[in-house]
Amino acid sequence: MREFTKSMMSYTWAMSLFGVQQMVNAFRPSKATESFDNVTKATREEFGEALRATFRAGDNLQRGLVDLTFGVFTFGMFDRRGASGATSDVGRQSAEALRQGMRVAGQAADAVGQTVQGATSYAADAARQGVGWAGARGAASPASGAGGAQTSGASSGQSQGWGPMPSQSSGSPRR
Repeated sequence: MREFTKSMMSYTWAMSLFGVQQMVNAFRPSKATESFDNVTKATREEFGEALRATFRAGDNLQRGLVDLTFGVFTFGMFDRRGASGATSDVGRQSAEALRQGMRVAGQAADAVGQTVQGATSYAADAARQGVGWAGARGAASPASGAGGAQTSGASSGQSQGWGPMPSQSSGSPRR
């Protein structure tokens, strides 16, 4: 848990400094673009298959909407086809953006469903084994030996997950 906390704090510090660096890079748009692309690539590589597909669809949607917006507001001045070509594409691009939006929503729902299903399965396995999250992963803790086996509290029959479990007899109401 300590290493996780350190890693999370390093990440938030790095992102804060990255924001400052990107403010400086605003005067060098090509450098800012390259930096954003590098961070996006590193983040995308950490995704599983479901999130990677969801990211790809959402990224395509966002990029299409940016192209559409710039095309409308600049009347295609920066488009090689000129204003007439850009304005004739507005309807087609709007419909495509809507289709991609619906696809992204469906993929995001699938990704969330898979994540929840995995976490639920993991928690159910831990509950069946009568151990906490750390024990289900086979991680050694100070109170356990290698593989999550208990070395303290085992004689009293108490599981050690997030902390000691109350005994079965203490849970019944007294009259």
